[in-house]
Amino acid sequence: LGAGPGLTPAGDDFVGGAFFARALLARASVVDGAAWRAAAVDVLHAARRATHPISAALLGDLMEGHGWAPLHDLVDALTTGAPVGHVLASARRLVAIGHSSGWDIFAGVVAGTLGRVARDDA
Repeated sequence: LGAGPGLTPAGDDFVGGAFFARALLARASVVDGAAWRAAAVDVLHAARRATHPISAALLGDLMEGHGWAPLHDLVDALTTGAPVGHVLASARRLVAIGHSSGWDIFAGVVAGTLGRVARDDA
């Protein structure tokens, strides 16, 4: 938290993306929602001391499963089997956010989702 460039540091964006993915997976009953919510509360508490207040607020939104429209569009496109062109257009809109925030959030979403896949393979 608080690491990396930008008003919303890259580390915050990455962590927010991972928790965004976990919030959606918890809503779908794919992961333990209570455990992830408890972790989110702890991380958000630490963020209030470790990063910019704007970044902490945005991190809190992502942890609740709220975010920019392009993020929701991308997740919807990926989960509904949308045509590849729609998926790519959504991804392009997401990665255009900020200097690197969109890319960092996207990487966090991938990491948050892959954590579930890795456990399933174990």
